[in-house]
Amino acid sequence: MNNMNNSNINFLQNLVEVILSRATEAKEKIGKLDSNSPEFNYQTGRLMGFNEIITVIQQDSSLFNIEPQSIGLDNLDIDNELV
Repeated sequence: MNNMNNSNINFLQNLVEVILSRATEAKEKIGKLDSNSPEFNYQTGRLMGFNEIITVIQQDSSLFNIEPQSIGLDNLDIDNELV
């Protein structure tokens, strides 16, 4: 891991946890909504945005030598878990 102090790692861990929680919440809401409703479209957009953010964090973490497991992204398969 690069010169990351505990505060930075804790921040990233918390950020990832919040994003994953909100993405999961959006996915659960989508499953309960009529696909023709505006709320369905809104939640689908939210989920797509969260997925994009998670993907960027996963890709960029390797550029900074941050191990995925150190920030809570180990064993995460976005395509199967959050789509």
